Amino acid sequence: SLVLKMPAAQNSDIRLNLGPLQQVGYVVADVEGSAKTWVSNCGIGPWRVKSNVSFDSCKYHGNSTEITFNIATAYSGDIEIKLIAQESGPSSVYSDFLDLYGPGIQHTCFYPSDYKKALKVFLDNGASVIFEGVIGGAAFSYLKDSLGQMIELVDLPTEVIDLRSGRASEALNWDGSDPIRKVK
Repeated sequence: SLVLKMPAAQNSDIRLNLGPLQQVGYVVADVEGSAKTWVSNCGIGPWRVKSNVSFDSCKYHGNSTEITFNIATAYSGDIEIKLIAQESGPSSVYSDFLDLYGPGIQHTCFYPSDYKKALKVFLDNGASVIFEGVIGGAAFSYLKDSLGQMIELVDLPTEVIDLRSGRASEALNWDGSDPIRKVK
């Protein structure tokens, strides 16, 4: 978790504003192969795999950049598991993580009820923005604390939150068929 030095009242305020943990993001070399491993080792699925995804805009360490990546998502309860593999472009938050640490958990993600307020509280308490941008019209920020821990905040529209709930329900009742589903 992100380590912030703030008064208990302010800590409680940000906790309430953040809401529950929504996603755990893994950086991997191959999303489809990793998704198959999750199915065989944990029984988690179905996975939605999308290739050649790009951001509307993004900055890495304050510099504009363009990358493409592949993703796979599935649910365990209400938590989305997201697998990310950079496909092309310069070094990024994903390729640098993979180069330094190998495949693994890169970040945890929250959809705060007040994105700007949550971002400000984190920045005011020593976190720094490493990666930020817009994807599908939704603003996001990856924040890093002094210990190097990463948290993502996303300003997710209500209709996307509702879609996520449907996918979480689908996963709960999944019968194991069609575990890898390619989407456009």
